[in-house]
Amino acid sequence: MIRLAQEADVYEILPHIREQEAKTIARLGIDPAALVRKALGPFAYTGLADGRVACMWGIVFDIPLGNFPRLWLLTTPLVEGHRIEFLRESKRFVQWARAEFGTIEGCVDCDNIVSRRWLEWLDFRAVESYAGYIRMR
Repeated sequence: MIRLAQEADVYEILPHIREQEAKTIARLGIDPAALVRKALGPFAYTGLADGRVACMWGIVFDIPLGNFPRLWLLTTPLVEGHRIEFLRESKRFVQWARAEFGTIEGCVDCDNIVSRRWLEWLDFRAVESYAGYIRMR
């Protein structure tokens, strides 16, 4: 089930995010709860699996890097058991976001192969690499 993200979802997902996503957040040296709370808004969604938060994603507009709205994503291992639904819903969301906002970007840690493949599956292509990250549109 997909629904609008709620602040309580932030605290449910963070202890369970995939290891590579946790490493990326740690590398940035920022408070993960504050970062995700800031990303909540009218374009932030939560995916539930078995009644638990499996993933969160959305679009943010006030990111200092880049010139386009930015797609963000957090996942837990629960996504693995619901991969087809996750891929279908994220594809639908990105198609909607592109129709609504035009060009959108994704930024991924170079070491995060799973998230990079997800962006590529969503038809994002690398446009720039910097400081261990890849910006994709």
